[in-house]
Amino acid sequence: VLAIYSGKVISVTNDELAGSTIVIDHGNNVISNYSSLTDVKVSVGDVVSQGMTIATASTSILDTEAGVHLFLQTKVDGEYVNPVSLIGKQIEEVSESK
Repeated sequence: VLAIYSGKVISVTNDELAGSTIVIDHGNNVISNYSSLTDVKVSVGDVVSQGMTIATASTSILDTEAGVHLFLQTKVDGEYVNPVSLIGKQIEEVSESK
């Protein structure tokens, strides 16, 4: 699993049902939340670069039929946005296009 943008890791947690979760603050009021992870490579406070490997996708008890998968959420200005809408955009463009 790769970081969608550069930023600072603000949370790393492990949940018995959802697997490990990483939250990254990318600045410009953009937050990404990655769940259903294993083999986490980052810690709280780490600064990551766009495209850096942060973990490995895994399975979760919450959705066994999904098999190995990534659950990715993105928030812009506190509101959830479809991560697909961010593809090809620079971080500076994200808040502007919400």
